[in-house]
Amino acid sequence: MMRNCAGFLPLLLLFSSGCAHPPRDEQAVPAPLKPRDSRRALVGTWQLSVEADTMRGARDTSTAIQTDRLTWKIGTFRITDTLITRSRQEIRAVLTPGFDELVPLAGGSWALNGPPPVALGGTAIALNHRKRIWEIDLSPNLFDVSLSLNGELWGDSLVGTWSQYVMGSLARSGRFVMRRTSDSR
Repeated sequence: MMRNCAGFLPLLLLFSSGCAHPPRDEQAVPAPLKPRDSRRALVGTWQLSVEADTMRGARDTSTAIQTDRLTWKIGTFRITDTLITRSRQEIRAVLTPGFDELVPLAGGSWALNGPPPVALGGTAIALNHRKRIWEIDLSPNLFDVSLSLNGELWGDSLVGTWSQYVMGSLARSGRFVMRRTSDSR
């Protein structure tokens, strides 16, 4: 019996190796954005102003908007022209202070799969756009929780709304304005 199964061992190893994950301590090798990459439009240092409009629990189903007594909070957001690694599409960025220091965020499960995102104090963001509308995902690689800015780009300003979703439900949202303070293109 053992003799008959021995021929399957190499096949078992071959098929199971495709499911193996790379080691977590694998060194990330940054890569520059390509010269014609549309995401270059947001490269630079920005003044980010945010205001919170709603505060809900993750399971709160009320549609009433509650205004916080917070005023606009200001941070510095630097978006680089560098991918975190060659094999991923996240862009390197730094937000100071952290978003949760600008606006209190709702709780949630912060299950991570990849480079630490800006939402958790890391340096990974994802940039997506359709025409003039940009989405800056501050929580790529997170499951069950998302934090993003969605706005329209007009010259050196990006204006729109931010939102935090927990388990698929809107937990927190508000308005934001980004003004470019320096251009690194």
